[in-house]
Amino acid sequence: QDHPGQILITTNYSGLFIYNGKKNIPFKTEIEDFLLTNQVYNACILINGNIALATQRGGVAIIDRKGKLVNFLNQNSVLPTNVAYDVYPDKQGGLWIATNEGIVFSETNSPLSLIPAEGQLRSQVNSISRYENKIYVANDIGVLILDHGKSKFELIKGSDKPAYQLLNFNDKLFAATNWGLKTVKGNQFDLELDRESINYLNPSQHFPGVFYFGGREYLGIVKTEKGKSPVVKTVDLTTGEIVSVVEDNDSTLWIMHVDKPISHITNKMKGFELVFGSDSIKTDNYSERSGLPGNYWTLFNFEARFLLETDMGIYKFDSKNKSFIPDSIFGAEFTTSDYSILFIEKSKTDGYWILAEVKDHYQLGKALLQKDGNYKWKPVPVFQRMNIDDVNSIYPDYNPDTDKEVLWISTSEGIVYFDPDIKKDLDIPFSVSIRKAIVKNDSLVYAGSKTISGSHSKTEILFSQNDIRFEFSAASYEKSDANQYQYYLEGSDDGWSDWTSETKKDYTNLSGGTYKFRVRAKNIYEVLSSEDNFRFTILPPWYLTWWAFSIYSIIFLLGIFMTDKVMRRRVINKERNRAKLREAELIKKQAEELEIVDRLVKVINRAENLEQLFNSLLEQTFIVIPQGEKAAVFLLNKKENLFHIAFTEGYKIKDLEKVIFTPEEIKKRYTQTSEEVEKGIYIIRNTDNLFGNEKLSEFGKAKSMLVMAVEIDNLIEAYVVFVSYTDSNAFDSSAARLLNRFREHAVSAISKAQALKTLQEKNEEIVMT
Repeated sequence: QDHPGQILITTNYSGLFIYNGKKNIPFKTEIEDFLLTNQVYNACILINGNIALATQRGGVAIIDRKGKLVNFLNQNSVLPTNVAYDVYPDKQGGLWIATNEGIVFSETNSPLSLIPAEGQLRSQVNSISRYENKIYVANDIGVLILDHGKSKFELIKGSDKPAYQLLNFNDKLFAATNWGLKTVKGNQFDLELDRESINYLNPSQHFPGVFYFGGREYLGIVKTEKGKSPVVKTVDLTTGEIVSVVEDNDSTLWIMHVDKPISHITNKMKGFELVFGSDSIKTDNYSERSGLPGNYWTLFNFEARFLLETDMGIYKFDSKNKSFIPDSIFGAEFTTSDYSILFIEKSKTDGYWILAEVKDHYQLGKALLQKDGNYKWKPVPVFQRMNIDDVNSIYPDYNPDTDKEVLWISTSEGIVYFDPDIKKDLDIPFSVSIRKAIVKNDSLVYAGSKTISGSHSKTEILFSQNDIRFEFSAASYEKSDANQYQYYLEGSDDGWSDWTSETKKDYTNLSGGTYKFRVRAKNIYEVLSSEDNFRFTILPPWYLTWWAFSIYSIIFLLGIFMTDKVMRRRVINKERNRAKLREAELIKKQAEELEIVDRLVKVINRAENLEQLFNSLLEQTFIVIPQGEKAAVFLLNKKENLFHIAFTEGYKIKDLEKVIFTPEEIKKRYTQTSEEVEKGIYIIRNTDNLFGNEKLSEFGKAKSMLVMAVEIDNLIEAYVVFVSYTDSNAFDSSAARLLNRFREHAVSAISKAQALKTLQEKNEEIVMT
């Protein structure tokens, strides 16, 4: 912005120049001697406007647009060598550096910077504090100091044993160590206040200048005043070694021990001089059995009151009922097992910095006060760049140059310095790429190349090579090993996979067909990448190819032809055999019917009277039509012109003497609404509304009937009726056909009967005369 539209020129031995279109103007920097000594080789403009200068002997120097030094990247920091050939900025604010020992990626525009866990910092830091504009840390090596403007921590004099906590309190720096409580002055210990191993220091919220510490079997209380040496008092306790002490809002104390759960000193503190007064100390002990929720616990002092963090959420103490109740001060989600607080540190500006475990993921963010008096916690995504799941301490601090809040965070990687003033755009899009497609762990079928249009060439894979591996990567390089991937093989998978850090995916024994492998990624900031895909076809096996199906079709058609030929021959032979069998059965049946007819003729010829004639006729007919349960013969009395039941089978003739029909009535009953299946042969299947049913109602309701009308000289002189009382389908066309065979003989029998009857009547007249 200081030289818009102008060109920066670098030289090996004359420094930097600005070309304004007319002449070169020297561009003076804070590192003139450095540039002349180490020879600038290349340069680039970073995303934040700063300038990166690659040198042949001094690594990379970063300056701002006014020439002020921002940082050196060299063999003492991030580079493997001081020989840098080129620098290149990426869209995400990173800087790529070409050296004589390879390519290096540096995050030059990050609000996070790291002091690596090397040298004296190889042991993870337990506590961090600023005192007299110097940064002090405590770890298992001892107490270390970082002077303003320096880049390395140094062990203070006399510190050679583990240190656990530092406390800048009332213009003094206190150190809780493995060999006592001490004060620190400059780069050495000053006063020794206690010789026992001390784990924890906690300032009082109710008594100015007082803080607590825990020892073995005792509680320590320290009073500090400006210009005076600190004074220590101890209170003997039999509760074991104390690891933390927290003051509640009623000035009672909560204590956590090494091998016991939690104790509550219910006596109220009355200040440094009186401590608990003359009262004997009263302690309530809490464990899982006595109402302590959860299985592990952390004590916090929050706004002058006690908070209990458990694996079941945050709790506060109800002093009335002496019980623990959920506390939603940070939101209802923190009262569940899904949200667990590891650290709470008061911000130098507003709110609280909170490190929490959220559904098995660690997140660091800030909780700000809301209008309802509660706090709302919001994670800060940029912290995902560090090893957030391995934080040992958090220290809110201020930048001495800007007087704005910064943060020191102890991790297994070292000490992370967070400067919120450095703004980083985390939503910059990035891409994911399929780098390789390999079949059978051997043959490379795709190496990541695309056409100008962005598509892939058509890829066909033999069925014998149907095991394929895809390898992919994302162009997001900040903590790149934590990038997550999802993949989806259209044509095989049901949908997108779960997120995974794996950068490859194997598919085995794929069927023939066309597939599309899709992959996408998300980085540590939860930004989703664009998608990449690769289309390919697994060729079918030889037995599923078009020519194989052609052969199958020919074989199938030949099979059909041969099968048809064989089956036709079989059917013809079978039908011939069936025809012969039917012919034989028909001949047999005809022979049987002829035999019955012959027998009927003989019966009719031998009959000496009417009763014998018709009984024989009905008896022989029942042999042919066995489905008839009962039968009756209606004869026409020509003198009366009425039909009477003359003979029966299954009925008593006396019961039917009164059943009389006129020719019209009997015709109406048996023939007009019936089905005539043979000439003069009728089948009646619906007997519900037959005319004259009331005359025969005392014999039961017939289900079906077979009727033969006997016509002599164009006059119907008799009806032979067969009745079934159980089956509405007792008679069919075959029964009618059989009955029709007897028609001629029935006519002969009835003619003979009528002749006998006439002869009998004349004989009776002669006898009477």
